[in-house]
Order: sequence, then structure tokens, then C-alpha cells
Amino acid sequence: MTIVAGQKINYQPDFDKALDKASAEKKLVLVIITAPIPKFMTPPGSSTPIPFNYKSGLDEKDVIDFYNKNFVACTSLYSDSLATPLRKKYSLTTYPAYLFIDSHNNLVYQDKGNSSTAEKYMDMGKKALGIVASGKTVSNAQAGYLLGNKTLEQLKEYINLNESAGIFDNAKLIDEYVDLLTIKSFQDYDEVLFVLQAGPYAYGKAYNLCFTNRKIADSIYKTEPVAVRSAINQRIIANTYHEAVKRKDAAMAQQAASFLAGTWRASNPRQGTIASQSQMLNYYSTVKDTALYFRLASNFYDSYYMNISADSAKKKTALSLNQLRKTVLENLPVETTITPNQTRTTMSITAAGSVTTTGNLTNGTALTLNNAAYQFYTLGTHNQNYLIKALFWSRRAIALDPKAGYYDTLAHLLYRMDFFDEALSAQNKAVTIATNNGTDKTELETLKAELIKIKKHTL
Repeated sequence: MTIVAGQKINYQPDFDKALDKASAEKKLVLVIITAPIPKFMTPPGSSTPIPFNYKSGLDEKDVIDFYNKNFVACTSLYSDSLATPLRKKYSLTTYPAYLFIDSHNNLVYQDKGNSSTAEKYMDMGKKALGIVASGKTVSNAQAGYLLGNKTLEQLKEYINLNESAGIFDNAKLIDEYVDLLTIKSFQDYDEVLFVLQAGPYAYGKAYNLCFTNRKIADSIYKTEPVAVRSAINQRIIANTYHEAVKRKDAAMAQQAASFLAGTWRASNPRQGTIASQSQMLNYYSTVKDTALYFRLASNFYDSYYMNISADSAKKKTALSLNQLRKTVLENLPVETTITPNQTRTTMSITAAGSVTTTGNLTNGTALTLNNAAYQFYTLGTHNQNYLIKALFWSRRAIALDPKAGYYDTLAHLLYRMDFFDEALSAQNKAVTIATNNGTDKTELETLKAELIKIKKHTL
């Protein structure tokens, strides 16, 4: 590995400038979206953290030269404003993520994960350039579509190009596609598989047509690899849910939730109920139906999370945590990805080898209760009944897993309830824990800033 000190990829200050420069130079934009990298990892059965050895082939001289010559680059943390619309547009959950975007602001190719070798980065850059050279791009297919080129072949190519680029929001396109098919077409296994893989709306036109021949549809769900079946279900759920949010259509959101519950029916019906109800809560929160959200959330978290014993929660967490750590430590530094939890917690680390294991480095029950409590706070309620409910959840989260962020949640709730001294004490505790645990500097400074606001009564 040849790494030259001080040499690096030339990053533009923001995406718009990168897009303008790429357009002028007839290049692709490479957007690299990252997550904070943990400094330490505690091995299973040990209380002593060891350094987290994160190396990247992206820092090799040949890779740097290749990317500076062929692409215009910009980078961002997943939580920053540059990354937020891209995360939503492309449903990104794993980092680092690499997006190759053309001058029409369409995705050409995407990849994810870190590798300590240069090969990964050279390969993905060459793949992106190869797609552009072939002319088989999403932008070209989109341009034809907008001009009215909507034959079966053209729609199929458009959907396939989207999927190859990692774009799976194809439910509207597949509805147009099935309009051109005959009922006989759904006697063809490959045709039905294609429609399902496009992610049709749950129980919508395209989805229902796939089940006109139940034998073929059932065969797909029995014989295709688990990864294929899982991807079909995830796309159906995501596309239906996102369209429901866009339309503010609660009935459609319920269709997505019902489909989600059905994917758990054989293995864990209770978990399916929890997952589907949780998704409906997300829907009501997203569309700002706070009255319904508060009422349903109050019952949901009390029913499914407040009655879990501390021992049960900790045993479940320890089991998944040890497996995750074991896998990470066995495989580093070959390939790694970082998957942040989107709300006030640590992140998952995935080591990619022959086996990939993921999981949250936290107590799942505590995390869920903390996030629920903080959601009540951020939605702005001053209803004392709801705040008291959130306070119980917050204290339970701390009892299960006394993290700095959980004390921060507690402090915010106490402050809103005008318990200023108690809020100050909780925030001091958050800062102390964060300091003692070597928390990321940015997070620590945020906790300290909130402490000052509480002291000054300006929170």
C-alpha cells in the first residue's frame, strides 16, 4: 500500500458546486457519505477497549490520482445537510456510501462499505465510467420516458437501469408496465418475478396481478434465495410507505404496515405486530398527525417495552453484542461498513467477510424507550400526561442502560416540565458520563452546550 502524507482527494465544498464543476468538465460527481468512526472496540468477554483499526484503500496514491483525474468529489457526514436529501432519495442506511451522479443529478452507480485495499475503489470507479460510456444510464432512460417512450421494452430497461444503480422506487413505473401486459403474461415465472422485484405497491394493481397465478407467486417466495425474497418485501414495504407519506394516505400506510406484519407471520407474529404498529407511528409522526401519534404511542410503548424485565433486555443485548463484536474483530480490517442508528445512540459495525453480521451496539429496549421519550419532546408537546409518560420511558431506559444521551433526554423532559434543578442534575450526569467514556468531541460539546442553556434557562 502506497500512502503519501498530505495527498488526498480534492473535495468540493458542497454538492451544488461539485455538480456545476462536473457539468463544465463533463465528469461524474462522486459523493462520499460517511459516519463517525469509533475509536475503540471492546472484545467479547473483556472490559478493556482496544483501538478500532479502520484503514481505507481510498487513501492510496493510485486511488487518489484516479479519482482526482476522472471525477469531481464531495464528502459529508450522514447527519449533515448535504447528505440528508441524498440519504432520503436513495434510502441509504449503511456507510460509507459512494454515489456516482451525472450532470443531470441522476444516479449512475452506487456502492458502500470500506475496504483496506485499493481494488474496491478502482473497480467501482471503472464501473461508473463504463456505464456512462455504454450510454445505458438512468438519465438517458428517463429522457426517453419523458418524451413518451413507454413501450414494454423501454419501461423494462428503465426499471432495470434504476435497479442496477440502486434505485428501487419503481412502483409507478411497474404500474405502467403491467398496463401493457396481458393476463397470460402472469403465467410466466420470470415476468412475475420482474414485477415483484420492482417493488409494486402492497395490494395494488401490479402486486395483485402477480397473484392471479397463485402457484407461480408462491413458488417465487418458496424457491428464490432468501436475499431475493427479502429484497422484494423490503421494496414493496418501502415504496408503499413512502407513497403513503407523500399522499398523506393513512389507508395506504396501513397497507404497508399490514404487509410488513405478514412478512413476520410464519416466524414471529408478535414481532410482526410490533413492527407494523411502529411503522404506523412513524407515519403519523411524519405527516404531523400528532394527536393520533401521541395517543397510539402511549399505549404502544407501554404495552411492548415497559414490561420487559431488565434481565431479559440485557441478556438479549449481550447475545447480539457479543456476536457482533466477534464478527467485527475476526474480520477487520478487510472490509467494514458503519450503520448509524438515526436517533441518539451509537452505531452498528458490520465486518464483511464470508459471513456478515449486523447489530446495534446498545441495549435495544433502552434505545427504543429513549427514542420514544425524545420523540415526545421534539414533537413539542406540553401536555403533562404525555410528558409524564415520556419521563417514565426515559427513566426506564436509563435503568436498563445509563448512557449519556439517555440522561440528556431526561434533562430535556424535566426542563420542559419546569423541574429546572432536576434537569440540571441530569444534564451534568450526561456530561460526566460522556467525558468518562471518551465520547466523540462533537457530541460532548453538544451536551455541554445544552447544559449551559439549562443553567441560563434558555433551552
